[in-house]
Amino acid sequence: MLNFVSSYLSLLPTVKCQCHFAISDSFEGASRCPIFLTPHQSLFSPIFIQSFHASVRSITNVIDFEMPKALKRPRDATFSVRSLYDDIKRGLIDVNPEYQRDVVWKAEKQIMLIDSVFTNHYMPPIIFSVSYEENGTEVTKICLDGKQRLTSLQLFIDGAIPLKHPETSKLWWFKNHESSTSKTHRNIIPERIRQSFLNRQIRCTEYEELDEEDEREIFRRVQLGMALSTAEKLRIRSTRHAKFINELRELYVTESGLAAPSFRWDRSRDADYRCLAQAVYALSKWGPERNTALKTTGTLSQVEKWLDDDTSPMSGEFADQVKQAFSILVQLTVDEDLSKPFLMYKKVSPMEIIGVVILIYVHSIIAPPFEKLTLPELSAAVAQMRQDVRREHKDIRLNDRVGKTVVTFADTFHWGVDWSSPTKGRRYIHSCAGADQVHLTETKTRAVFIRSTWSEAFDDQIVCSYARSTAYFGRGPIE
Repeated sequence: MLNFVSSYLSLLPTVKCQCHFAISDSFEGASRCPIFLTPHQSLFSPIFIQSFHASVRSITNVIDFEMPKALKRPRDATFSVRSLYDDIKRGLIDVNPEYQRDVVWKAEKQIMLIDSVFTNHYMPPIIFSVSYEENGTEVTKICLDGKQRLTSLQLFIDGAIPLKHPETSKLWWFKNHESSTSKTHRNIIPERIRQSFLNRQIRCTEYEELDEEDEREIFRRVQLGMALSTAEKLRIRSTRHAKFINELRELYVTESGLAAPSFRWDRSRDADYRCLAQAVYALSKWGPERNTALKTTGTLSQVEKWLDDDTSPMSGEFADQVKQAFSILVQLTVDEDLSKPFLMYKKVSPMEIIGVVILIYVHSIIAPPFEKLTLPELSAAVAQMRQDVRREHKDIRLNDRVGKTVVTFADTFHWGVDWSSPTKGRRYIHSCAGADQVHLTETKTRAVFIRSTWSEAFDDQIVCSYARSTAYFGRGPIE
């Protein structure tokens, strides 16, 4: 019988594997055999042939299947709180790679983490990417996951946050913080308890031989189960466009620039990154001319696609123009007089910042030399744009509706009024508030012009002076 089976198999397609057959009186054990026959089945029956070919395909698939290249297996380790704290202070642990999130935990969550360490409750391991010098000396640990936990430990040891006693609810501090005054009474944790805390072991996982792409991929996968903000998801990229946005952020979102306390806008959880990325995306689609086919500032998916695109490198000329636009934006926000339009309302929305960047780009960067606006003129235009946006929208969000408004404003804005055009298409400049200014009533027949020097008015116009030697000309009554 077995010889007959072998002869039959020789007529079928061969595979590089060994197949085992069993002839059984029952179906017991059949699941352990690739192919099996009962005494009532024929080798030439359709059932047998179908079963045989299915087994061949299954074995062939196993042979053809190969796993992609895997990362080097990580190792588990434990480090004391003291060791982690010291390494952070010495710069041996980097908790701020560019793809990491900002510190987003509130004080309550940070305090709860400290309580968990004291009471031995579970804490997920902190994930590091470890790099070494050629001689095997460890150089740095890059934190891929666990920044919020490490930051909480550091803040507690520095005396910036307390431990809330679980029974008495009294606040206990590791030490007096530098910012605390001598009059402030603090309950300081006893030395013995502090040393015990510093010796607590924290579970960690260490990867080796990772490149930046591997690190970003681990970070992305770990965060899949967490509520990353839209802007934070944008930052998990290392393309040329993404690196340029990071460069802009480092250059202009500083304490002396767009991150100044006086410039009030939402930068939490990388909202500033999305704002910069969307602004540059819009500029890239505008083109070199004043008029554009661009209708809005772009959707999130369009910005993501642009960030991911490494096939269309950004020209050096365009990159320089973008930097010039942001440099002018910084000048407008830090100057006491020029920044007044940004103080008209409680906060500046990210969409308004995008609109201002577009306005600067169109009317100061790529505009013909004789049409470039001065800084005071740009400041007045910003005030008008913010008024227009709020007149048309109650909620200033990052969406197509508001985006269309700011793009249309930048595209159709002119210092003069074409009286043959419909009223809807006209742009009016309002004088900013000031004791030495005269306010004009906006009417359908009034035009206001701004010039850096005085010019003669028409007979039916009223001339209003401005403190910075700018002339406002208006048609209509004075308030």
